[in-house]
Amino acid sequence: GDGESFAPGAPSKCDYSIIPLGIQFEQESFLTVIKDVQNNWGGEAIPNDFDLLLTGNDMVHDAGINYKSGNNPTIVTGVEYTVSEPTQPAGYSLSGIDCRDDSDDSVVGAGGVFTPADNQAITCTVTNSDIAPTITLLKSLPNDDGGTAVADDFQASIDGGIGDVDWGVATEIPVGDYQASETGLPGYQASPWGIDCADDGSFSIALDEDLTCNITNDDIAPTLTLSKVVVNNDGGGASQDDFQAYIDGGPVDWDVANAVAAGAHTASEDEGIGYTNEGWSGDCNQDGSILMALDTDYNCEITNDDIPSDPVPGLNTWAAILMVLALLATGWYFRPAFRRHS
Repeated sequence: GDGESFAPGAPSKCDYSIIPLGIQFEQESFLTVIKDVQNNWGGEAIPNDFDLLLTGNDMVHDAGINYKSGNNPTIVTGVEYTVSEPTQPAGYSLSGIDCRDDSDDSVVGAGGVFTPADNQAITCTVTNSDIAPTITLLKSLPNDDGGTAVADDFQASIDGGIGDVDWGVATEIPVGDYQASETGLPGYQASPWGIDCADDGSFSIALDEDLTCNITNDDIAPTLTLSKVVVNNDGGGASQDDFQAYIDGGPVDWDVANAVAAGAHTASEDEGIGYTNEGWSGDCNQDGSILMALDTDYNCEITNDDIPSDPVPGLNTWAAILMVLALLATGWYFRPAFRRHS
């Protein structure tokens, strides 16, 4: 400041020194976020359908920034970061987040939380899986007409390559259109399918859906018809209505099909005076007993024949009887005559 001049390289009268100002330059590390989508059950999502959230106290990611698969956000050494996925598309679940050092594939942190070292390159892979839908087939069996079948007597199945399934068990299947069916059983009438299935058993299912379909098989009652034949060839005048028919002691009409439970039964009737029968015929045993199966029509018949009465004496017969009685009353009687042989 006094006008002195200095030759190049000459020492200065002033003592210059560098004073640290406390400025620290942040060291960078490197991050790659990857989305892995597992479509095992018919899902069609792609990586860009998902947002990956990166948070960290580095004045950039404090509030979190969404990235897409393949993005390379800049991260700062020594800062704790978290890679997460707050939401997923419908039908998908978060399977896991795995962060590894690119140099040796070693795990860095856990659950998407890590603190990078200086110049460390890290890749975080976020995996999502489509959620399998399920279908449950239910069986109802009233068995109110003598049937004894159980659910396992009917085989449930689903088309489209699924095949046989168990009743009452949730079965995982890919998304798509299907039809439920079953093997029938003699003596049972199947209802239409219900709940989530159309009447014919068809249904459509999407990711993460749980559907239920039900079918009822009702046992079909057998029928028993009792028939009456009345033979009036010896003066009888009875008709069918003069004889009451019974099944297991309960009155029924003749020539009417009566629905009864499957199993053992007995036909009978009120016997008419002056008539006889030789027992039951047709599907019944002679004593009227019968064993009936589901969904079968049975017919039993019984014949009643009038019994001939003792003959009533005619007029000539009475005259002869009176004459004999008169002769006996006068002392006359027959003496056998004998011829003498010489």
